[in-house]
Amino acid sequence: MKLLLLARYPRAFSEWSEHLAPLSEAGWQVVFALQHWREGPGSAELRARLEVDSAWSLEPAPIALPRLGRIAGLVANRGGRTRKLAYAALSATPGLEDALTEIAPNVVAVLGDDKAAVVFAPVLVAAAGQKRPRVLLQGWGPGPVVRDLRGFTDVAMIDSRGMRRRGGCNIHSTGPLVSPPPETDDVRSERSRFLRELGLEPGRPYLLYLRSSERPKSLTDPLPEVLRIAGAAGLQVAVLPGAHGAKTASQIPSETLPESATWALVNQGELRPSAASTKRLYRLLAGGAHLILGEETPRLLDAAAAGLPVAALPHTQDYIAASGQTDRFGTHLLKKIDHLPKLLKAPAKAAPVEPTVPLAEVLAKARARRPDRLHRVAVRVGLRLAPGRLEREELPEELAPAVVRTLDRSEDINLSESEVSRTLETLAAGTSPILVGPWISEVGFEVLYWIPFVRWCVRRFGIDTRRLIVCSRGGVESWYADLRPGGYFDVFDLMDEATFRDMTMARFAASGGQKHMDLGELDDIAGEEARRRTGSNQVAWLHPQLMYRFYRGYWQGRLGHLFFDQHSLPARFRPDSQPILDAVLPEKFVAVRFYFRPSFEDTPENRSFVTRLVTRLSQRWPVVLMDTGLKLDDHDEFVPLVEGNVQRIGHLITGRNNLAIQSEVVRRAQMFVGTYGGLSYIPAFHGVPAIAVSSDVAGFHAGHLQAAVRVFHRMGQSFTHTMRDELDILLG
Repeated sequence: MKLLLLARYPRAFSEWSEHLAPLSEAGWQVVFALQHWREGPGSAELRARLEVDSAWSLEPAPIALPRLGRIAGLVANRGGRTRKLAYAALSATPGLEDALTEIAPNVVAVLGDDKAAVVFAPVLVAAAGQKRPRVLLQGWGPGPVVRDLRGFTDVAMIDSRGMRRRGGCNIHSTGPLVSPPPETDDVRSERSRFLRELGLEPGRPYLLYLRSSERPKSLTDPLPEVLRIAGAAGLQVAVLPGAHGAKTASQIPSETLPESATWALVNQGELRPSAASTKRLYRLLAGGAHLILGEETPRLLDAAAAGLPVAALPHTQDYIAASGQTDRFGTHLLKKIDHLPKLLKAPAKAAPVEPTVPLAEVLAKARARRPDRLHRVAVRVGLRLAPGRLEREELPEELAPAVVRTLDRSEDINLSESEVSRTLETLAAGTSPILVGPWISEVGFEVLYWIPFVRWCVRRFGIDTRRLIVCSRGGVESWYADLRPGGYFDVFDLMDEATFRDMTMARFAASGGQKHMDLGELDDIAGEEARRRTGSNQVAWLHPQLMYRFYRGYWQGRLGHLFFDQHSLPARFRPDSQPILDAVLPEKFVAVRFYFRPSFEDTPENRSFVTRLVTRLSQRWPVVLMDTGLKLDDHDEFVPLVEGNVQRIGHLITGRNNLAIQSEVVRRAQMFVGTYGGLSYIPAFHGVPAIAVSSDVAGFHAGHLQAAVRVFHRMGQSFTHTMRDELDILLG
């Protein structure tokens, strides 16, 4: 029996390792496939398992999901027919059927949570098409996505609280993910040694307080009151931080803590609950605690599932709404913290969650469901999912009319003004930092649409700019000068150029274009960096997909230019001195940048034109060629071999400063001449005249050119677009 086990990161293996380990003994061959390999929690455990257990193997090329980026947001936020059709369309992902056929698993399982189920939706749909059973391995109760995954036959989880069927799925409890070790002399000795290291007395009872790192700062911290009550009851307190221990420790209000309390903070360094060492500490402390107290964290649910004495602190309704959590502790949920003294006198153990079926049996009993009619039709005709909406591509004439009507009625992902307003009003009403970006798409869309859109959001809805932290690439801090009091960080602060290029090309392949419509790995990285820089576990997000979805109606021609004018605030960029240019640039010059794209393709005629143009310009003006020597996207630059009055800046450019350098060169120039595209928009934002050249009118979207002309006219700036042949006449 072969199991294809899908996980987003190695961390998921660490969390489920106790349940997965017996699989090989039960005769299962496990092929582990990751979306991303990330060093950290779980990676060492997974390596160790692969080394000692021949039944386990790691899929060498993680199953690439070329179309998953287009669907993740849609699946998570839309319902009904659109979702069904989206899943069906994903089954036609090139190569996915072949990959599954080659691996030939008896069962396909997703390891993790609702988000993992969404990410691996293409694999699951393809498995359904091949009639392979699928199982979702999920912790602490099924989430909302489970209700819509009708093709699952089984869900294995812990703490199912009596649920046996939900959303058409059979639900099996597997018990706690992390159970305390059996009480032995060695365990008690190890616990005593660790308590002494913390400064606590081994022979004295203690309360284990599981501190959440997700509690909003606006809520009163319960720790001082917990320490006061525990001290009055003669208990010590061991405080185990949440997922980000260092941040949690720094948030403890020392001035409010009672002086008489005997307590210790477990590991003030970065402490992640899925790490092997942390898991061991938790198991030791949980097994000997007089009471385990905390908010509704996964570890507290673990303790309840293991049948240990637990109590959950009361939540405010605001906190329940903000965290998305629900109270699942029944009689173990304290209505008021004032009830804690009584509970400490006689802690009540939770009813243990006994496994209804061992995991190996869940997998063995799983049965494939027959794909629904819409799925079968979609696979047969090869439907595709476009980045913004469901659409038909080369549908056969015999396609069932019912499916056509479904496509015609299906919602796209456009957002109305009222929907955007509600989103931004909620964002403005908050207090947490706001990550703006990351912007990783075309330069033209950034300067023409994204930055003016962000400025409109801030002004229209009164968003406090001190909350904003901006992420872009290429060192463009000056473009956001009025929008980043909270700070700026660059994608190239987080990765090198090769990594960025690989991730960009993979995103292009997945989405079919440059538009940043969906969340991906780079978004996860940027989000983690924003939390690190702000010191906040709660970071809101103003993501480019909101702009894409809002402006889409305008780009499609359904909304007029007045809509764009009313929902955009363009402004001049502020200077960025870049002193490394002082010794390189002439006092007066023309900046030139030609590169190949659909509107100016790599042809002998275009190469000859650029060479003649630069030659003629250099006879009258110093010319600065803005070649970068970088290959960060799908554009190829062209540097004409012209000698004489020509200066180059490529030796000064890195990924981190490439756009900043080019922007400053343009600002100092008397004129810019180059390929019509995003870079040709930058001069207008510096008040510099520009001549943008195309050779093929079919190679660009006329709507974007019209939008640019309107924006630059509003700003009082000069911008000229011309065709190569027209300019060539002037060259003679």
